[in-house]
Amino acid sequence: MQDAAVRVNGLSRWQNYYVESLDWLGRNVGVDGLYPDGIGYSGKIMQRIAKTMSRANDGYYYLNFHGGNLYGLYKVSTLNWHLEHLPYISQLYLGEGFRTIYSEGSPATWLVEYSGVPFGLTSGMYWQEMNKYRAMLYGSTHNHDTAMWEFWDRVGIQKSEMIGYWSKDNPVQTGNADVPATVYKLDGKTLIAMATWAEETVDFDLQIDREALGLKSGKLQFARLDIDPTGTSGGA
Repeated sequence: MQDAAVRVNGLSRWQNYYVESLDWLGRNVGVDGLYPDGIGYSGKIMQRIAKTMSRANDGYYYLNFHGGNLYGLYKVSTLNWHLEHLPYISQLYLGEGFRTIYSEGSPATWLVEYSGVPFGLTSGMYWQEMNKYRAMLYGSTHNHDTAMWEFWDRVGIQKSEMIGYWSKDNPVQTGNADVPATVYKLDGKTLIAMATWAEETVDFDLQIDREALGLKSGKLQFARLDIDPTGTSGGA
């Protein structure tokens, strides 16, 4: 039985070989994306990787970083641990160890520990059975949640302006801190994503700044859009 694996010191000149291999793959095979499952090199090497892949692919590259929750091991946020790499990352995909955040984490925990939004990124959900409605507050979904992707395409979310519940300029308020609302502002219409952290059923009143949303005067039309009625995700 043969074992082709060779253990090497990643923090060495092997990094040059790694960067050069990505350059060759980009120029000769057309590889323009990378999926680091954990990162074992410095921010400087990540900068070189981003620049190399960009040059080899006419200015484009895609880096999707998958990481786990490091708080249990090192008492530090995964995003804080990898802070030097984030300027070169295209998207996050945070997974192992995040089930507790998904199920028990407060809105602030979701925002800071998981979402990536404070760093200009979004994070895909790792566990498909988790609450997709809470995730929508942060522009997130599971990579294989085709129902949500189809919904986003249907409303044209890629053309919207996202205004998170944490923004002081959010034109939609619920008046209930347990039920935050994030706005996706479109031309002549608005998608409002809401989710609850309340332990029981609660009432709330939507307060909408129509002028800020560019909505015409007169009666507003509301529609509740079902995304995946047969899915396993919880809702609000």
